[in-house]
Amino acid sequence: MFSSSRDIIYNRHFFYSHCVTVKSGLDLTLHALINVA
Repeated sequence: MFSSSRDIIYNRHFFYSHCVTVKSGLDLTLHALINVA
């Protein structure tokens, strides 16, 4: 039981980290397109 809830917390943390990474990548791409244009 403890390990399962711990896995959920870990997966949630990983999911948020992944979303932040993707958002940062999209922001950088957007800035690059604006600078090129």
